[in-house]
Amino acid sequence: MAAQKASGAAALFNFSSLIIVLLAAGFAFLTLQTGETASSLAAVQAQRATVEAQIVNYEVHRELQGRVNRQMEMLTQAIGAPPAWVEVLEQVGELIPPNVWLTDMLLIAGKDINETGQLTLRGLTYDHPSTARWISAMREVEGITEVQAIFSAPERAQEEELVRFELRAALPAGAEYDPTKTRGEGQ
Repeated sequence: MAAQKASGAAALFNFSSLIIVLLAAGFAFLTLQTGETASSLAAVQAQRATVEAQIVNYEVHRELQGRVNRQMEMLTQAIGAPPAWVEVLEQVGELIPPNVWLTDMLLIAGKDINETGQLTLRGLTYDHPSTARWISAMREVEGITEVQAIFSAPERAQEEELVRFELRAALPAGAEYDPTKTRGEGQ
């Protein structure tokens, strides 16, 4: 029985030694990991300090952006709300009859989003019906209203009989001006 006790004590000693070795290895591993974490933390703190020091340099840019924003608000108030000129002119251009040519065009924007603008077109053609057909076609263009002939009068130019005309139309105010959309930033 003493041999069994000695063998049980040896097994208990071996098991206890194994537990102590495992605990020591775990403690050593955790100590190493804590050291690595501390050095990583120190590196991140140093990087943060560098970034915070650089932020001070960018304060000027933030102030400049604020000034730009205030000036853009003033500009938007000053220029009002321009109609969608490009779209309107594209549609009008597609409708010009082949025997009509423009000599003058005037676009006037409304002062604000509630005021309509005005489109004035002057030109020449060979006959009155061409002007009338163009007026009828322009009345179908979305965004153009109150299309009318101000005058259409015959005149003689270089041995040819021509008709000089003036047309006017109302244009609704457009969307508020946003310069960032033209650069693709405001989307």
